[in-house]
Amino acid sequence: MNKIVTIARREALLSVLLAVLYMLAWWLSAYATPSHLTLGGWPLWFLLSCLFNPLLFVGLCVVMVRYCFNAVALSSKSLNTHNLAQHHSASNHSRQRDKLCGS
Repeated sequence: MNKIVTIARREALLSVLLAVLYMLAWWLSAYATPSHLTLGGWPLWFLLSCLFNPLLFVGLCVVMVRYCFNAVALSSKSLNTHNLAQHHSASNHSRQRDKLCGS
């Protein structure tokens, strides 16, 4: 299988897992939090599901894109020149990313 396809499948799987985790966190914060709890006059379920969770998952998306996604050249011309220039500078970063994202 083509290396680009393998990378795309892995990144798609990570994205779907993050989306499922977001839905689970939203459901838990909206429905599992007692409705009588408040914080600053706001219901706690609202603060968790509509303010805290989106901010948390935006941050997780940034971390995932920064450390788990690969830059992929889509044209064969840029593939040869771009990858040779960045191969040596990105080797340490890719090792850290592989440890973090499990590839």
